[in-house]
Amino acid sequence: MNSTLTTFNQLNLLYQEQKKQWAQRLNIKLAQVNILMLVAPEQALLSHAALIDSTKLDASTLSRQLNGMAQEGLLVKTKGTEPRQRVYTLTEHAQRIATRLRQWQTELEQQVQDNWSAEEQQLLKILLNRYYQSFIRFEK
Repeated sequence: MNSTLTTFNQLNLLYQEQKKQWAQRLNIKLAQVNILMLVAPEQALLSHAALIDSTKLDASTLSRQLNGMAQEGLLVKTKGTEPRQRVYTLTEHAQRIATRLRQWQTELEQQVQDNWSAEEQQLLKILLNRYYQSFIRFEK
């Protein structure tokens, strides 16, 4: 049996492959899939600073990706509350893509856990969240 982190890494590689397929089906880039999947359905505004935190990308890389998304009609730059603040909103097209990505993610999760009991599914969520919180504490 592999170590926990080895298994997480293998699972992440499989998940990245799945997201690449989704990107191809939607005719967008994998980086755009990753950003759109971070956006909550009710989230109206995306701040550059918050996206840096959630994507773990450096500011210049994220700026290039967001500018590309704006040029492709997925984002619109909006004025923030502060003069230098960079804020974006999703276009309707991007919102539809994000909704589809969430649907595919839910379907994938259901397919993977199809033969699992509700207790097993709940236990997995609890243990993964606990592992994540422990990892965050260790990271600081």
